[in-house]
Amino acid sequence: MIKRLIICLLFVLPAVHAQSQIRTVWMETTYGPMLLSLDEEAAPTTVANFLDYVNEGFYDGLIFQRVIPGFVVQTGTFESDLGIREPTRAAIASERNNGLLNTPGTLAMALSGNPPDVDSARAAWYINTGINDFLDSDFTVFGRVSAGQATLDAMNIAPTVTARTPNFNLPDFPVEPPRIIRMFETDGYPLAPLHTGSWFDPQNPGRGLNVEVADGSDAGSDATLVIYLYDFVAGSQFWLAGNVNFDFGPSEVTVPMLILDGPEFGDAFNPDDRNIESWGTITFEVTGCQTAVMKYQSPEFGTGERPLVRLTRPNDLKTCEGL
Repeated sequence: MIKRLIICLLFVLPAVHAQSQIRTVWMETTYGPMLLSLDEEAAPTTVANFLDYVNEGFYDGLIFQRVIPGFVVQTGTFESDLGIREPTRAAIASERNNGLLNTPGTLAMALSGNPPDVDSARAAWYINTGINDFLDSDFTVFGRVSAGQATLDAMNIAPTVTARTPNFNLPDFPVEPPRIIRMFETDGYPLAPLHTGSWFDPQNPGRGLNVEVADGSDAGSDATLVIYLYDFVAGSQFWLAGNVNFDFGPSEVTVPMLILDGPEFGDAFNPDDRNIESWGTITFEVTGCQTAVMKYQSPEFGTGERPLVRLTRPNDLKTCEGL
């Protein structure tokens, strides 16, 4: 396929650099998650502009409308229905030739015009999936994919068609466009909805917990973490449950847990007979897509932690390998 650079407001490309002042963004997509490392030292204006769009939720719900294997995947412009989401900020000055290059896995800002106007970058951006050194003289690279290569690989080989709208022809449009579910700034590997599922302790396979990361409550938080744990103590059923609201970003969240103590389930079960009392706290810490740690603190059981391994995950999550 000819690697054509159609630069009208839609298209862009990336590069790499020394890791000194790095800001990290979590991007959750319908193809899986990625961690994006932004080089604030090499491209301070570009990174600030990108984070402004991330933090206002501008990219949430947009699709990657351009996929050319071995070249780029691009986003920042189109809704799922191919409506255009107009940028909310003015164009920024170019920071090209900053030492970062358009190499595989790097992020760069899209430009408008042909030849490109180097000072026209706004919201559209792309990820390089090939060595695109012919873009280095015009396009500002500002970061790279630091985790989630499997997600990028899946995007890179997505089948494409030519999509036509009243205003645009999109010749490299994915048959199943990757959609950005959410993006947010984080200090590391964050707790996110894809961690919903069952987790177990490989050292004690009969023990574990179920986790749900749901949409935020009316309190205004980004999300609600719900945990319930089932175990046996002295041969009897033992249930804990708890939930807490939190904002996306941290890799661990602490949940106050309650003991659900009462008759065993079955015909004799009556919710009115159950006694509910405080048990302590469980801190669920994410260490990867498939791994986590459960830390507990309880007046009765003391403190400790258990390593956890994922048993199930959301059906719509295609991949999270490599994270």
